[in-house]
Amino acid sequence: MICHNVLYRLSIFLITIIVIGCSTGDEASEQIAEGRDPIEFTTSAINASRAGNTYINTTEFTTGSQIGVFGFYTGQSVWSTSATANFMFNECVDKVSDGSWGYAPIKYWPNQTNDKVTFYGYYPYGGVGITLASTNTSPGLPALTFEVQELSENHVDFMLSELEENEMHITSSPSQTSVNYKVLLKFHHILSKIILKVKDESTGVFLQPNQFAVTIIGWYYQGTCKTVTDNPWGCEWTDLRKPKNFTTSYSNDAEDEQEMELQQIMLLIPGKLDEGMDPKIRFSYTLDNVAWVETPEMSLNEASLKTWEPGMVYTYVYHISQQGNNLSVKVNPWYQSGLVFTNP
Repeated sequence: MICHNVLYRLSIFLITIIVIGCSTGDEASEQIAEGRDPIEFTTSAINASRAGNTYINTTEFTTGSQIGVFGFYTGQSVWSTSATANFMFNECVDKVSDGSWGYAPIKYWPNQTNDKVTFYGYYPYGGVGITLASTNTSPGLPALTFEVQELSENHVDFMLSELEENEMHITSSPSQTSVNYKVLLKFHHILSKIILKVKDESTGVFLQPNQFAVTIIGWYYQGTCKTVTDNPWGCEWTDLRKPKNFTTSYSNDAEDEQEMELQQIMLLIPGKLDEGMDPKIRFSYTLDNVAWVETPEMSLNEASLKTWEPGMVYTYVYHISQQGNNLSVKVNPWYQSGLVFTNP
């Protein structure tokens, strides 16, 4: 889906014609001093991210990425949770090939000195399973309902930005042109990333099966994310719906180790594993193209971890041993997790 790139570029072109073709230099300065600069955006993704079936290993979004943006105009007052998204409401803003972010129709900084606009965003705009649970008259930050898809290949990396409060039109001086200021939206991961592996303890290496499927059984599949005031980029999950099963699998025809690693990842709603829930895990795989091996269902609570936190990576390893199979888990911040299949 393309937001409004053609309209955006046409708007900028027409603005240029109007300012350059129809104004003297003094008139253009007056127009800028009155706050007629367009509002532009730039972004950063705090950690490595996933969009569809591709991963972003840098601190920036790739061309074609789309975010939804909300703007709260509060006049001379500062931001408060009683403000409504009266300035921008779920505006689709997308990144184009030159690295800029575009949207249409263009919004402009307020004319009045010290008038303030607060901005907030989510990613991805139009993502599968993401729906708005608020309107433009709802006070405070928007609530978003999110549904995790059953197959991991359809999982969406749901992200929220930090709240950019009380932004104002910036000029270098009343008599000069404005500073090229862009609103920076800093995004954070809201889901938990689950990496799944099988290790043969007799050899000490992770298995590289021909086919590999993992199912997590009985976990939340939908909830409403409402940003809380004491964590301006996190959210409080409500209306959680359970249970559902989630599956990841791949076929190792090309023996691409990195591809294997990517296909053993799930992006799930965070939560407490032991509060009325007992999610389980099951591994299925083939080695050397022989019969399927299917492990018994095992409780995730056996790995001695009781909570999945947002923005964290949980690497679960199913250990095969003559002394008995067991499950372990290792926890890392999202940005520290490698994407290449390794044998640590």
